[in-house]
Amino acid sequence: MFLKNYDKDHDISQFVLNDKSMNKSLLTLILFFIGCPALAQDYKPHCFAQPCSIKGDFDGDSKEDTAELVEKQHKRGIRIKFGSGKEVVVGAGNKEVRGLKDLMWMNIWELYKGQIEKSAIKGAAKPPSVKGDSLKLSEEFASSGTLYWDGKQFKWYQQVGK
Repeated sequence: MFLKNYDKDHDISQFVLNDKSMNKSLLTLILFFIGCPALAQDYKPHCFAQPCSIKGDFDGDSKEDTAELVEKQHKRGIRIKFGSGKEVVVGAGNKEVRGLKDLMWMNIWELYKGQIEKSAIKGAAKPPSVKGDSLKLSEEFASSGTLYWDGKQFKWYQQVGK
């Protein structure tokens, strides 16, 4: 039992098994371990800052939500699991929120409760009003901002730097 015509730079549909009795789940498992890019579509937990996850009420519905650091195809991000069951991913190549397609720069994050602080950037807009908790994301000694839920999607408010 082996793979014929395997080339990890091509689509999974081009793979042919010599042993027809092998089921699809076993094939998926084998291709996962040998690095098939067609199967690398899932977000994997990746603790690139401490803590690895933060609990809060990001949408203001009084249900506990969880924000977890993830990675997909070498791009870092945050997966937010709402108490309602809905999931949203910011970064990790997905959900570009004002340039936040990859959070590789972020090395500090924390839960922020209450209204967002005014930006230190001269001429910046006034801080948005939030209904729930938010996440303050920072690059040590460089820039920071707050990721918040506006009722429909996550948005970014730059507070220091870039």
